[in-house]
Amino acid sequence: MSALNPLTTDELLAQAPALFTEEPHFEVSEMYHFIPTIDVINEIKQHNWYPTSVQEASVKDASKDGYQRHLVRFRHFEDLEVDPQDLLIPHRIEDEHDDLYTVLNVLQENLLRGNISGINKETGRRFTSREITSISKDVDVNQGLWNIAERIANIKEPALALAA
Repeated sequence: MSALNPLTTDELLAQAPALFTEEPHFEVSEMYHFIPTIDVINEIKQHNWYPTSVQEASVKDASKDGYQRHLVRFRHFEDLEVDPQDLLIPHRIEDEHDDLYTVLNVLQENLLRGNISGINKETGRRFTSREITSISKDVDVNQGLWNIAERIANIKEPALALAA
């Protein structure tokens, strides 16, 4: 998809364990019909909406841990597709060069800072990508960019690659 990869099940579990609670809190009424949040998330995913961020409230009463209020933000699959050409648009005059290093920096900035706008081709709805704030996602993006740059450098200047 894009730099705005949907959260995996493991990431959801790590960030908001309450999403996976399988039964209601013991204090709720018998009239309460419990539906695990993860079941709702999985149903929504069937319609091409994917969780991109999650929050979980803290609890004062330890017995309510795992039952606290939580929020899941979704984005439609089409909104997760950032036009590759948009990623190459420099934001500073100094970045208007076509050497590998400069292009790598422009890509890095655009992927990490977000704020890439687009229009959903089916609905015509406008969207803007979000900044990557997760350390692990930041490292993944940077490592991926570096690997691509190394491969390109090996193709363009194989003699230099051997020296490094």
